[in-house]
Amino acid sequence: MFAAVCQLTGDAMTNADLTSTNIGQNPNVASSALWLGAPAPDGRVGYISEVYLAPAYRGGLGLPPC
Repeated sequence: MFAAVCQLTGDAMTNADLTSTNIGQNPNVASSALWLGAPAPDGRVGYISEVYLAPAYRGGLGLPPC
């Protein structure tokens, strides 16, 4: 678990294997250019694409820009 504190737009990502012939049947496929920033204990900020979050947590969560 991590606590995201900001968001930014970057490279687009997908959580799908685009070479899969059955990818259209996966209800959790997501593509997005939105990244969430979360601070590490040492002060550095790491980023994760929102496509790797549960669907309920996608969409920016109203976070400020990084």
